[in-house]
Amino acid sequence: MTAPDPVNELYPAAIWQAFMQPKHVGVLTDAAIGARVSDPLTLTELALGVQVRDGRIAAAAFKARGCPYTIGVLDLFLAECIGQRLQDVGFDARLWSTRFCVPTERLTRLLLIDSAWRELQAQST
Repeated sequence: MTAPDPVNELYPAAIWQAFMQPKHVGVLTDAAIGARVSDPLTLTELALGVQVRDGRIAAAAFKARGCPYTIGVLDLFLAECIGQRLQDVGFDARLWSTRFCVPTERLTRLLLIDSAWRELQAQST
């Protein structure tokens, strides 16, 4: 009999995979728009950058220090943003929380993603 995997019991597979192998981690040196947010209480830091071409998000990247939920959700969210109009994309922390069963005590991390995204959108207007 195989021993239970404690990681798989703590995090949904999609979150853990996006945390371990994020596709959008990095810095866009020619990012048109960037945002930084942090929460000293949770030691969470996010820096986002997007490139917009022809009114649509052509590339997105982030640097972060945070829990697997923070990094996993952010990576999956940015993947869904590519090709969309920046102003048409919103981050709904409640939706993402429900989608990936984010524990209540981790919701503040998702609110940081929301804050960073709103800052990006405000810069683009």
